[in-house]
Amino acid sequence: MQAVSPDNSSALPTTQAPFFPPDTPLYYWVLSGLTCVITLICNLLVIIIICRRRRLYKNRSNWLLLSLATADLTVGLIMIPSIFICFFCPWLRCHSDWTVNKIIYDLLLHISVTNLCIITLDRYTYVICPLRYSDHMSKRVINRLIVTSWCGPLLFHIIPIVIEYGLTGKRRVKAHKISLGLQISIFEILPCLLMLIAYAHIFHIACRHSRNIGEFYPKLSSVNNANNNYKARTRHVGSTVKVFCVVIPLFVVCWGIAAYREVCGAFVSCSVPEHVVYISRLLLKGHSMTDPIVYALQKKDFRKEIDRILAGRSSLRTPGSVASLTQDGQCTPRLRRFHFAKSSRDSCGDLRTSDKRKVDKRL
Repeated sequence: MQAVSPDNSSALPTTQAPFFPPDTPLYYWVLSGLTCVITLICNLLVIIIICRRRRLYKNRSNWLLLSLATADLTVGLIMIPSIFICFFCPWLRCHSDWTVNKIIYDLLLHISVTNLCIITLDRYTYVICPLRYSDHMSKRVINRLIVTSWCGPLLFHIIPIVIEYGLTGKRRVKAHKISLGLQISIFEILPCLLMLIAYAHIFHIACRHSRNIGEFYPKLSSVNNANNNYKARTRHVGSTVKVFCVVIPLFVVCWGIAAYREVCGAFVSCSVPEHVVYISRLLLKGHSMTDPIVYALQKKDFRKEIDRILAGRSSLRTPGSVASLTQDGQCTPRLRRFHFAKSSRDSCGDLRTSDKRKVDKRL
């Protein structure tokens, strides 16, 4: 018995069905092509913005977003084009043995799943423990999470292959079923359950904050700083809930259907309707298209960079601009002189009267 991939069809017996039947509907290929193009554009946009904007790259949580975008980029760059090439180029003989293809496809999808889980953990930690977020998600912890999200699925797919290679007959079939069952449980069912629990907890916190605003707003209104901080944190929790409302239902639906198809194909004698198979495949690919851009737009610093790009401005203005800043965030002396000469208001910081007189004499 061959391995059943989450992108494989379980409507026919796994020992006889090709990866894609010759009568695959046209809408599947059209939507897959659009998904590939949008996946490449969205993920490349996220990667380029984070890498080119120094302020975004210094933010540790953006490294997780960068890792997720890279993992999803491999789906649009390797997985989807290879399916087109193998289907429309029969002389390559990709249909003769899909074992290698399925292993690679499963690996790419599961790396995307693990990266999505760690970025969800990051947002969950920020909402639940905002005061100790820097301690829990330090630079070392984030580096370890990124390495684990890439190396974990890789080792999990390589070790069973090595073990099965040394077995024969019934022992090999049994070992394959065990590894497949662990794969379904760890990378498909367990992430769905954990994300649902995380969303329920964050939703509960959002409801509690909404009640607290109505109860304590009169008391906080007299303290501007406390009021502003509380409202800012409440807005962030609300935006996180909205993001989870988009990401988690799509994740649960696409991987829930994929897990059901795998169980039917490998453990239970049942068939899945053909249209459900194609919809499931499209959802798995569309999942890589939406996640990075949705999480990126949830972050305030990323939205600011998008606004600047759309407005045709860079994150730092040219040196001749009045509002230019140096790397440490302070106005340069030349800008101070320029600003004192052009305006009576000093937006670069208050200087002593003696310093202002010296600047006037220089001008």
